[in-house]
Amino acid sequence: MSFEKTYDVHHHVFPPETPVHHWDIYTDHEAMQRCGVTNVLLSCPLQTNAKLAHYTNELLAEQVKVYLKQYKMLAALGYDDVPAALEEIAYALDDLHAVGFGLNTHNETIYLGNDCLNPIFEELNRRSALVFLHPCHNRAPGNEKLLFTGNDSVYEYTFDTTRAVMDFVFQDKVARWPNIRWIMPHAGGAIPFLAYRMSISGQWGCIHQSAEEIMAALRSFYYDLTLNGCETNYVFMKQFAGVDHLVFGSDYPSCQETIIQDSIDALQRTRIFTEEEKKKILYKTIEKLLQK
Repeated sequence: MSFEKTYDVHHHVFPPETPVHHWDIYTDHEAMQRCGVTNVLLSCPLQTNAKLAHYTNELLAEQVKVYLKQYKMLAALGYDDVPAALEEIAYALDDLHAVGFGLNTHNETIYLGNDCLNPIFEELNRRSALVFLHPCHNRAPGNEKLLFTGNDSVYEYTFDTTRAVMDFVFQDKVARWPNIRWIMPHAGGAIPFLAYRMSISGQWGCIHQSAEEIMAALRSFYYDLTLNGCETNYVFMKQFAGVDHLVFGSDYPSCQETIIQDSIDALQRTRIFTEEEKKKILYKTIEKLLQK
């Protein structure tokens, strides 16, 4: 069977001058038609500053205009200039009609849990913003000596997401700003698997929250199933996050069309989810989030 809709929440645009991937909206749209993806949330995953964020957002706004019914934008924010970021929030939502924000885990200097960024999250909370988190490369000393360095996003992105989420949760910032609606990429990295360990960290004096408070924070997030299209992960994520907090993502164009199609086919075949649950994952849950 085929689904009436497939909404991709993890989908990227790359500026023309960026050597990472060649990208244009027309090629993208054709590829999504071939894959059966009907709707897209566009974001830019590159580390950025305030000036580049503004440029990226204007680029995003121009691109989504081409296929306005199918494409929506998640605006970028820089962490280097907080006053500029606050202005960009208003500009992105009020003038560019962004439906939310695509934020990086860090900018090579600070993670998003750093207190200097608190005003940004105060404003995002006031706006009840939808925020999609995306990991960055973390060039830790010694990484260049690892045997597998051809594409460290295979493992490093999952751990970078984990670091950022743990930092934010352990500082109790999820409870502090409850109106922000978070989408975590790649099924949350290692977070679902470390959730219990995180919840009991109080015994080592690491945190002041109870196990129940930590688990509540982690289960308040939405998780995309990007690169997690297998039965084992379906079972685990259904038990950990619940079907109502799972959404579909592709990571295009970083992932090839064949991977996207395989992910959709896997959801179609699986018996882990009912047909109604599959519809929630593929489009109903994200559509509800976008209506709030």
